[in-house]
Amino acid sequence: MYPKWEYIMEGDSPSYMNLINNGLGSHISPGYGGWGGRYAFKQTYADAGKIWQNTRDQVKTADGQVHFSNTATIWRWREAFQHDFAARMDWCVKEKSQANHNPVAVVEGDRTKNVVTRKVRRGEQISLSAEGTSDPDGDALSYRWFHYSEAGRDVLNVRDQWSAELTGADTFMVTVSVPAKIPRGTDELHMILDVSDAGEPSLHAYRRVILKIQD
Repeated sequence: MYPKWEYIMEGDSPSYMNLINNGLGSHISPGYGGWGGRYAFKQTYADAGKIWQNTRDQVKTADGQVHFSNTATIWRWREAFQHDFAARMDWCVKEKSQANHNPVAVVEGDRTKNVVTRKVRRGEQISLSAEGTSDPDGDALSYRWFHYSEAGRDVLNVRDQWSAELTGADTFMVTVSVPAKIPRGTDELHMILDVSDAGEPSLHAYRRVILKIQD
């Protein structure tokens, strides 16, 4: 009975979506960013103390347009979480063999959904592997690695132009070139593996790799 519209506003997504264990690990900190958006822990008024506040992501859409807004921290994931919800409706009424299921994303041999951490140095080049990633329905898989440059940083509404250089970002193995010069106050880089399948609807699985800078 769920309406099959092209776009549906669900409402109050930030209150819930970051609690879904999808591999992004965004339940660990509102500053990590995920399906429910990304936030910064900042002072509001002199006597009010600090609270988690909306912050902004810079996102480039398929048409080449660059958007910088607090809503972009949520809508950048829109297709993934809409498809995920649609698949869950299918699970209620279809046989398992007739419904699509999320891929299983593996990073460095780790098959859990836990955040993976590695120590790195400025200017270092490292490789990350998603070998062993699979799909329970046997669907073809697509890989996308990206540097979530705003994640985990104590910044609020700051347009972010920097990024680590990635080679092989659309394959199961990526090479990350850690910048020699990193913005002040940054001590970790968040790399995201986004795996999507060719099922209907297409579903995603994620893994977050945090590269901790060792000076």
